[in-house]
Amino acid sequence: MSNSFIWISLPNMNTPSSLSTFLSQVRSLATPTNTTTTTTYLPPSYAFDTTGSLLSGYRSQLLALADFYSNPHAPSLESAFATGTRLPAALLHPFSRGTVALNTTHPLSLPVLDYRSASNPLDIELHLIHLRYLRKTIGSGTMKGLGAVETLPGEGVQSDEEVRRYLRGATTQSFMHPCCTAAMMPREKGGVVGADLRVHGAKGL
Repeated sequence: MSNSFIWISLPNMNTPSSLSTFLSQVRSLATPTNTTTTTTYLPPSYAFDTTGSLLSGYRSQLLALADFYSNPHAPSLESAFATGTRLPAALLHPFSRGTVALNTTHPLSLPVLDYRSASNPLDIELHLIHLRYLRKTIGSGTMKGLGAVETLPGEGVQSDEEVRRYLRGATTQSFMHPCCTAAMMPREKGGVVGADLRVHGAKGL
């Protein structure tokens, strides 16, 4: 396991202009006129929700994440390492959303999970930023003095598109810390429980 960690914010890895462009992309997805969010990036259940609460809640999350990622004290990247050969990158606050559903054929069996990891391309863009930051770390004089050499993706992978292709094919898109299947939000935002942890619309639960 690891015994050393770093947590780095997006403003500390990006130039102001690049950060502004990224945050504009996030906020653009949150606008009601942007149908790409529902038709491409989110699970089909969002489109079937006639109340619109799930989509309303997700748009609120996008705006909250945009504010979060603009904060130089809020981490985007977690990298945990020990004596060894890897410098991993964990994406702490992804934009992709999956589903947890009952197995309608066998309701008492395990639920059906669809992680949909990296279904929103903004997550790949974050991984791209993280990888480039860690590359600079490995390329620093201190690390080179200790004999650090990049092996993956390797010096032959340089352009943004090459790195994106590597990330989609070679990374584990989940850090195995699933959460938020019962979101604490208002019911009209698609929330399941309130701040009192009581399930919306259910008595005695």
